[in-house]
Amino acid sequence: MAANVQPEFETVAAVIVTRNRRENLRHCLETLLAQTYPLSAVFVVDNSSTDGTAEMVKGEFSPAIYHRLPDNVGSGGGYRTGLGLAFEEGASWLWAIDDEVVLEPDVLERMMARVAQPHRVADILLPAEFDPQTGRTRVHQAWYGPLIHRDVVAAIGLPMEEFFFWAADSEFFGRARSTGKFKILRAPDIVVTHDKRNPDVLEAKRHPSRLYYQTRNTIYIRRHIQRSPYKTVRSLVRVALGRAAKVIFSREPRKLQKTVMIFRGALDGLRGRLGKTVEIG
Repeated sequence: MAANVQPEFETVAAVIVTRNRRENLRHCLETLLAQTYPLSAVFVVDNSSTDGTAEMVKGEFSPAIYHRLPDNVGSGGGYRTGLGLAFEEGASWLWAIDDEVVLEPDVLERMMARVAQPHRVADILLPAEFDPQTGRTRVHQAWYGPLIHRDVVAAIGLPMEEFFFWAADSEFFGRARSTGKFKILRAPDIVVTHDKRNPDVLEAKRHPSRLYYQTRNTIYIRRHIQRSPYKTVRSLVRVALGRAAKVIFSREPRKLQKTVMIFRGALDGLRGRLGKTVEIG
């Protein structure tokens, strides 16, 4: 890790991936561009939105660099593209932000003070996510505002676009940890808010296709990356069977579709079949 690094000399480029969440994105960008620590660049990667996202970003947030993808490549492909752009821009730190995240003005300043005090003490910093719906605050290996040093990307590469949706973040952080070269610092006292109250977004998250990708990618990681028979079997029981049972005994609509998607995801995860195999709802 680098020595004698002062926070004021460390550049940070932010990356947001979005699709058809214009109002969430607007709120996220408003809080992002109000940060007390200056950003060298803000990249908005748009997964082919159809809700006027492009016009909103270009018309209201001119400092942001808008990058539209011709097809929806999911969060995996979106963050692969966005972090690649930030890396090529030359930023010392890459800040990955979900479009539902809302930030306090001093969040980045506090994060930078934590990782460079005055020497770099971590290569990845994971802030805590506050969920207003549940009142819970937890630290996740997710795109809820992790700060990633460019040395990590230089060493292990970018997120896997093959996951399409779900788990590209946890796989990326697991890959960094497995090298034994990088320190991941959890910061439960540095909190970002995950605003999931948009009713259209909540409805989309209930779509059966989401269960397919969640199940497939979780089992793929256990079977093909961690190569653990025990964790694979445990995931089949807890993730596939447990999730299917929860759906069957719930009052949710489309139970049959959801159950089929769960077991299809489990099978494809075992077989190592990745990519955009199911249209996302």
